[in-house]
Amino acid sequence: MDLKLPPDVATKQQLSILMYEIEDFIDAATQAQVRSRETDKEIPAPKPGFMFKKFLEANQVEITMGNLAKLLKELGSLKEKAPTIRFIFASEPSSEILTKLAQWIRSNSHLPVLIHVGVQPQIAVGCIVETPSRRYDFSLRQKLSESNALLEALKNG
Repeated sequence: MDLKLPPDVATKQQLSILMYEIEDFIDAATQAQVRSRETDKEIPAPKPGFMFKKFLEANQVEITMGNLAKLLKELGSLKEKAPTIRFIFASEPSSEILTKLAQWIRSNSHLPVLIHVGVQPQIAVGCIVETPSRRYDFSLRQKLSESNALLEALKNG
């Protein structure tokens, strides 16, 4: 099964929440089945959580116990093996920013990339992007350092 992560699942922590919501749904559905057999009353099926609902919309998956067990296994594998890009910001980014970043990265890379967020107040403005093989510094601190070196060269020059 080729899983698509919704943009709302941008980080490993959010992927863990999604997996927890699926496990919780499986537990609640199993309990509802047992109770309905014991009482001979129809017990309503549980409602999926926010992340789980978004995941179902993105993947058009039918909810069956077999499918959910397979999904959990695949999501666990994805959590361990998915490519990760680290973004370092001056302050904690909002969930909307992470959602937009994940959406843009996934649409351009066609991979289920996860985002790891770091915070370093020293960078002031901008961000630093780290991949397994490269580091890109888009911070104000870096730009000022570059400008300072250029000014020194012009002054001495």
